[in-house]
Amino acid sequence: MPFILILSAAVILVSLAYLGNRLFKALRCVYPRCSKAVFRIVYTIFIIAIVYFKSSLFGAIVYSIILFPLIDIIKYILKKINLPPKLGRFCRIVYLKGFLAVVLALILNIQALCVANAPKETDYTVKSGHSLKRDYNIVFVSDMHIGGAVTEKLIDEFVENTNSKQPDIICFGGDIFDESTGEYYMEYAFSAFSRLKSTCGIYYVYGNHERMND
Repeated sequence: MPFILILSAAVILVSLAYLGNRLFKALRCVYPRCSKAVFRIVYTIFIIAIVYFKSSLFGAIVYSIILFPLIDIIKYILKKINLPPKLGRFCRIVYLKGFLAVVLALILNIQALCVANAPKETDYTVKSGHSLKRDYNIVFVSDMHIGGAVTEKLIDEFVENTNSKQPDIICFGGDIFDESTGEYYMEYAFSAFSRLKSTCGIYYVYGNHERMND
């Protein structure tokens, strides 16, 4: 376990260092007089603030770490292809000196927040090989990640919507909370969940994000 933690910490630090270096190079293309020392200080404070305040911008950081090398590989391949001049100029404009990765990361992060505010509901009919006395209405929910984009309003709407279905069984499939969920939202959610009604019980299993707080 200690080895895994050390390895994970090393990977995270190397990834953040890579991202910082890549952002500085992109910024230097736009603002050549940018000081590396000042950038390092600002970047370090920015990362610490995101982690400390458990900001949803952390997703944009992860996306950037993935997108920067991916887009640079695409750029390298396009260079080798010898594109026509006009198409080559268009690709350089789109690339934005590397800022394309940041723009895409922010778009993906915003899209994720929008999805969190518009939970998807899907109905399934499952047939059992066993003979049951009657049909059972089961509500299964997972990955709410309460405390970020999911606030009190969405929690209350979830409770009301679930009760309106008159479920026999309610199953929480994990990641209802995560490492960024504060005590206030945990208490609010549990208080709201106490209003859930089912004829055969409510069942809860932990997800990987909830276990990060162990």
